[in-house]
Amino acid sequence: MQNGDLAVYNREKLVVILEGVLCLVAVTEGAKRHLRRQPPTYHISWHEVPLKRMVSIAQRWPDYDVEIVTFVDQRLADEAAEYLELAGIPYDSIRYLGYDSFVNTLRFKPDIRAIYDSSPQRLDEYGQAGHAVIRGEDF
Repeated sequence: MQNGDLAVYNREKLVVILEGVLCLVAVTEGAKRHLRRQPPTYHISWHEVPLKRMVSIAQRWPDYDVEIVTFVDQRLADEAAEYLELAGIPYDSIRYLGYDSFVNTLRFKPDIRAIYDSSPQRLDEYGQAGHAVIRGEDF
């Protein structure tokens, strides 16, 4: 708050892990052609119920930021952003982060309210912010 400005700058965040919660990602390695390896391709099958939940979160709790994180790579984040824009699914940011760097920086982010993930191995690292989600089910 500065000069009478009462706006909240650090809104609470809900972090949704893309692979497992919102979709199932199958990575296929690119073929080697002309001495170059083609980039991997992604087959994404979206889960309908969690996508509907994203819409209801944006409508019911507009004060929360919804951040989507993927641990695969930036190309997957770009493809997912394109699909979500075309489908009209609201979100505030989508990005790629390495799993280790994501976990190591959690202690410096007090504004994270919840992290939704479907991997039991990764949930242990999130502490009390981690919430388990069954693949394709509501969160």
